[in-house]
This record gives sequence, C-alpha cells and structure tokens, in this order.
Amino acid sequence: MSNIKVLLTTEGTYPFHQGGVSTWCDILVKELKSVDYVLYAILMDPFVTQKFT
Repeated sequence: MSNIKVLLTTEGTYPFHQGGVSTWCDILVKELKSVDYVLYAILMDPFVTQKFT
C-alpha cells in the first residue's frame, strides 16, 4: 500500500522561520511516515535562509 500525498502550504513560516507553527510542521513532515508531503512555501522575502531541511 502506498503513502497518501499531502500538499502542505505555509505562508511566512516553515521551513524558513523557527517557532510554534514551524515546529509543528517539522514534526508532521518528519514523524508521519505514512504520508508523503509536498511543501509549497509562500514568502515575501526571496533571500531568506531555510532553517529546516
């Protein structure tokens, strides 16, 4: 059986900023092994550095 695929959309948070929402998203992405996530991050600043891998 294959994993379900989920589009995870964030705005101004994960994976570029640390904090509550980003921590929650990181736990979801790393710990739910039965889900394949596709991340779509929306940012205002194109030069911000990624905090999570």
